[in-house]
Amino acid sequence: MRASPIQLLESFPEKVLVEAALLDQDEEQGQQAFEKVDLQIMRGIEPCSDFWKIDPPVSGVNDRTFRVTLGVKTPENKPAGGYSFEFVVSGIVACLPERVGDKAPIDVAFEYGLTILYGMIREQFSFLSARMQPGIRFLPTVSFMGEMAAKPLPAPDSSE
Repeated sequence: MRASPIQLLESFPEKVLVEAALLDQDEEQGQQAFEKVDLQIMRGIEPCSDFWKIDPPVSGVNDRTFRVTLGVKTPENKPAGGYSFEFVVSGIVACLPERVGDKAPIDVAFEYGLTILYGMIREQFSFLSARMQPGIRFLPTVSFMGEMAAKPLPAPDSSE
């Protein structure tokens, strides 16, 4: 087993909304509806070097600390498996310098951070749905490996 190249330092929910939805007669019931669920996903990343202002870490991690945000929701008027929901979760992740390889630290933090946060959303959704009338549901497993943070635009050519 290898340690992850990023470490989750803290996480916090920003929005949690789960509603039992009224189902049309034609809509599939139960977990089968999640096999073709149309999830809307919002994702973002930004530097978070001020996280270390109180207790500076080993040098080199300050500029490799990021705030990753993930939002997952069902489209308006399109419930899945008897539920309409929206989750937004953020986490502070630090990218370990010795484990990045040839990828940019921000990209490593983005793909691993999104994966960890989605796992948290899946867990919270199954926990909440287990206590609601339509019954327990599980969000599909997804992969964020290969996700890349938005790259800045190239500098304008100075010869113009």
